[in-house]
Amino acid sequence: MVPRRALLLATAMWPPVTAIGCLLSAGMRPAVPIPVAGALLTVALLRRGSILLSVALIVLCGSLAAQADLGRSPLPAGAFAGTVQLLEDPSISTGITQVDVRSSRGQLRLVARAGAGEKLAGLFAGDRVSIDGSVPATSRPDTSGHLRARLQVRSVGSVRERTPAVAMVSGLREAIGRGAASLPTQLRPLYLGIVIGDDRGASREMIDEMRASGLAHLSVVSGENLLFLMILLSPVLRRLGLRHRIALIGAVVMVFASITRFQPSILRASAMALVAAVAISIGRPTTPVRILGLAVVAALLCDPLLVESLGFRLSVAATAGIVLLAAPVARRLPGPRALAVALAVPIAAQLGVAPITIPMFGPQPLSAIPANVLAEPAAAFVMMWGCSVGVIAGLLGGGVAGIMQLPVHLALRWIVLVARTVSHLPSPTIDLPRLLGVLLCATLALLARRRRARSSRGHARGARSGRESPGLRG
Repeated sequence: MVPRRALLLATAMWPPVTAIGCLLSAGMRPAVPIPVAGALLTVALLRRGSILLSVALIVLCGSLAAQADLGRSPLPAGAFAGTVQLLEDPSISTGITQVDVRSSRGQLRLVARAGAGEKLAGLFAGDRVSIDGSVPATSRPDTSGHLRARLQVRSVGSVRERTPAVAMVSGLREAIGRGAASLPTQLRPLYLGIVIGDDRGASREMIDEMRASGLAHLSVVSGENLLFLMILLSPVLRRLGLRHRIALIGAVVMVFASITRFQPSILRASAMALVAAVAISIGRPTTPVRILGLAVVAALLCDPLLVESLGFRLSVAATAGIVLLAAPVARRLPGPRALAVALAVPIAAQLGVAPITIPMFGPQPLSAIPANVLAEPAAAFVMMWGCSVGVIAGLLGGGVAGIMQLPVHLALRWIVLVARTVSHLPSPTIDLPRLLGVLLCATLALLARRRRARSSRGHARGARSGRESPGLRG
């Protein structure tokens, strides 16, 4: 068994050390075999040495990431013919259909036009289809991930029969999509974006308003969806034994991750849910900080190239902000407790992602905090309704579906109203210098508080010693 001290040390240091090891893989090749690196990590855990543990983890992560990097080396130009499996739903822009696929030669990005594009656009993630095309020179996509090349598609052949698992996931997605058919056209992309992360078809106006108001994250499925799904299942989970409960959690996590196309934020949330379930099963309930740390490490060890994903970084940063800062911020906010908590969560999340978003996207509007407080409850309702009643509405269809989806219609209207109103209001922004100033002041305040606490404890010990001295002398 891993010693408790080593486990505490590992969960505190592993996420950043794992990320460093993955990032170093670009200039590294797995000269150290992965089994040797794993053995070194085991020895480091048993020896409880923090420096040795860090070095061992960097070596292991670097070896895994370098091996993954070798798997995405560019393909040479030439013809391609074979069966591929779609990894996502196809997207269409200016008459061009694109989709990432898995093939015998690695992951590729299909680019199709005209008839081939139309046939490809009718497929879904998980479908297997025969493709004929060619890899042009300098076809490596300018993107991160596992992609090896762009493939210009000439023709799309026969579509293979779906496997039972793919058919089930596709059926659930199609039912949710049919449930959105009763909503106004302009609200459907927002609904599907909140529920399953599919915001294709959203108008440019809505996209701009959601971004300007700080609500763009609502139309991208996140770990909150999985959390609310677990809340819906909680009455069933409480009635099950431990083993059946863990099995159900694992099955739900896998199905939900498949429905949402394994987006980075869902991978992080899924890993956290599984880590928490395992911790409970072995009788070691743990803290959210440790769960987040172990989940990040597990996700990066499974796919080291996730470290390049902006969505994964933002998801981890927002979760870390909420876990570490929400409670302290709520304690310091005036007013009713419920309002303080409602304000603290978006504030903590914004502080968590600010070191990433401000350098990349520029100053961020402070109006995003009240906008999230106003819109988040409605978005949470849409998530829960869409994952439950929305599926039933899609199966029934017709006028019944319209009646069942009326509460969601009103909630979506409210989110759009908040986004439109906030996006047109003047708002102060926070830029990088102000962010650094806030972080510096917070750090100094924390250090001063700890120093005062140590000083108070020292005075208290001195006072007790003074009271005991006469008795000792006597």
